[in-house]
Amino acid sequence: DARNCLRATTAPGMLDVFTDMDTKLEKIQKSLENYLEKKRQQFPRFYFLSSDDLLEILGQAKDPMNVQPHLKKCFEGIKKLEMHKPGTDGRRHYEATGMFSPDGEYIPFAGTCVTDGRPEDWLNKVEAAMFSTTKKILFKTLEDAKGMKKEKWVKEFPGQCIISAGQVVWTSECERSLADADTAKSALRQLKKKWISYLNKLTGLTRSRLDKIV
Repeated sequence: DARNCLRATTAPGMLDVFTDMDTKLEKIQKSLENYLEKKRQQFPRFYFLSSDDLLEILGQAKDPMNVQPHLKKCFEGIKKLEMHKPGTDGRRHYEATGMFSPDGEYIPFAGTCVTDGRPEDWLNKVEAAMFSTTKKILFKTLEDAKGMKKEKWVKEFPGQCIISAGQVVWTSECERSLADADTAKSALRQLKKKWISYLNKLTGLTRSRLDKIV
């Protein structure tokens, strides 16, 4: 009751106890913030996570599967990784072999990525695998844009690579058409017809039966 509360809080030395506890709590909080800051510096995408989310990841570091729910906050456009536990298909470590977009689009990594150890370490490896894989697929997308029919081309590769490669192709063809001032006008006219035809084919594709991710 009120009398017991008053007696407890006015006991001799109680203020010093509370002050000491508050000082220790501030030291603990500061040490925790410094620890999390070091982790964020080692893997900068941790800055996209709240301290509570980051602590959850670090507190369950032995199981890389626990990082999955937080990946979409670290990597825009990535929902989860294709991950495998030790013992599956003869694996000796946790491994990541691909990535999924929120729409379900899947891209396999160019090589297997081991996800054992500290999260900040293997997540850096995963990020490098993402860059390397996307670079190779984008290069392949650009190569096949030259000979493959566009209706097949847009279905063959990941959507973001199609968008990026399409912009590269369009820019290079425009520059080529403008290279010669004497023929630029007619060249641009022909290029316009070509791309309008391509856009009409894409429009036709949208009226056909497509997968969700196309």
